[in-house]
Amino acid sequence: MRKVATTVDPNVKCKKVYPIGNTKDLKDLKTVGIKLTKDQALHMAQLLITVARTAEEVDITGFRKMIKKDGTYQVTITSLCKD
Repeated sequence: MRKVATTVDPNVKCKKVYPIGNTKDLKDLKTVGIKLTKDQALHMAQLLITVARTAEEVDITGFRKMIKKDGTYQVTITSLCKD
């Protein structure tokens, strides 16, 4: 497997990643939410379309630690393709 190269920045920012605060246990989570502005949603959509053209799978990871510089949260989109 190889990583997909893309010219779209794979690091998307979002307004919030849910759940926030202390979570009892990850295995107890039923849902995960991500709140996006219009521009953040367009960035994520562009990236998903780009990687989905060649990827077998796409991973979306939301980080629950706030970026202090701008008050946003990071969402990273990665993918693997079969050679």
